[in-house]
This record gives sequence, structure tokens and C-alpha cells, in this order.
Amino acid sequence: FASAQELDHAKLRTNAIHFAYKSAELEEASAPTLEHVTKLLRQYPEVQLVIEAHTDDVGSRAYNIELSQQRAQSVETYLMAHGVAAERLIPIGHGKNQPIANNKTEEGRSTNRRVEFRVTLKDEQQAFQRTR
Repeated sequence: FASAQELDHAKLRTNAIHFAYKSAELEEASAPTLEHVTKLLRQYPEVQLVIEAHTDDVGSRAYNIELSQQRAQSVETYLMAHGVAAERLIPIGHGKNQPIANNKTEEGRSTNRRVEFRVTLKDEQQAFQRTR
């Protein structure tokens, strides 16, 4: 990306961030992707990152909302531990509410267990928050 404007509203969807089973504990295999995101945030200090965690449909709605929120916060904690300011990060857990694949197969459930990163410019995010 040449500029932050080009990054604005970019969405990165990844299944490369892994958590322990029924847990918000990040697994080691997640490190390369999280390092890439950290580098991107260092390169573009004017952007904020919305961290959106999603689950499959196994378990209750409330359970999945809580688990996905904890997972988004685990990613947030990792990024903060690597020098990203908390005010640049917005963790959101969507639970099983936004599937992108069919939950009837293991492959589909695996696809639905994901983290998405949405980039916004700081000024725009602050304006958005003021209008709410």
C-alpha cells in the first residue's frame, strides 16, 4: 500500500490465527500473521484496527459471543504487547452471527472460525464515534 488512504476500509480475513480449543488462548502458529499486522500498524500510525472474531455455530449464541469477544481481546492484547497503542484497537466478537460458509460440514465450520481485521483512519473513526 502506498498510503493510509489506500488502506482505509481494507479488510483482511484470515484463518491463520488459531486458538486453543474452546479457548481464547492464541496458539504459536498465529505469530507470523500477527507479526505482519503489527508491522502494518507500525508502518501506518494513522490507522486504527477493528479486530472482528467469529466462531462456528457449535454452542449457544451467548457462549459464542463471549468466546469470540475474548478471542478478539486476545489479539488486541498481543498487539498491545508488541507496541500498538490500545486506542488504535477495537476488539469485537460476532460469535456465530456472520457465517461465510455452511456450518453443516467441518470444513465450513473451520472457515467460519476466523478473525477479520478492518482498517479505518483515526479521524474517521473518531467522527463515527461522535455521531453515535
